[in-house]
Amino acid sequence: MLKKILFSFLLILSFGGCTKDDICDEGTPTTPLLVIEFRDINDRLSAKAVQNLQIRLNSIDSTIVKNSVNDTIVSIPLNTEANFSSFIFTYKEPNEAERNADIVSVAYTREELYVNRACAYKIIYNQLVLNISEEPDNGNWILDSQILIPIVENENQPHITIFH
Repeated sequence: MLKKILFSFLLILSFGGCTKDDICDEGTPTTPLLVIEFRDINDRLSAKAVQNLQIRLNSIDSTIVKNSVNDTIVSIPLNTEANFSSFIFTYKEPNEAERNADIVSVAYTREELYVNRACAYKIIYNQLVLNISEEPDNGNWILDSQILIPIVENENQPHITIFH
């Protein structure tokens, strides 16, 4: 009985030793994702979904960042350790056999902001510069783009619009 009481007391003390700063709260803003919206090239005010969109890192391992069936807005992570991120945006029309891929590269400067002890730092991306090129032998499906907000500090609204 004494062992149970002692164990309970030690258990209570171990949880009582945590402070609010020891755990990063889920609601705490951390490094934001880049928010991209897709719009119709012929009606620039209308959203236009991308069929069967796949976004991969443009690197040796080609990690899939996003797989989507029909989205008008996507959020993707930028590289927190470099001032440049490159992705391959691939889509496939439902009635076509081949996929079409374009390379989307984003350059930026990084600013580290201290959040708190538990969450540490978050990165703010400043001075976005966008470059879109086609993969060899594909042709562009991304016809135009526009940077709406050149600073990525939250995910409340789109930072970039891609027209297709």
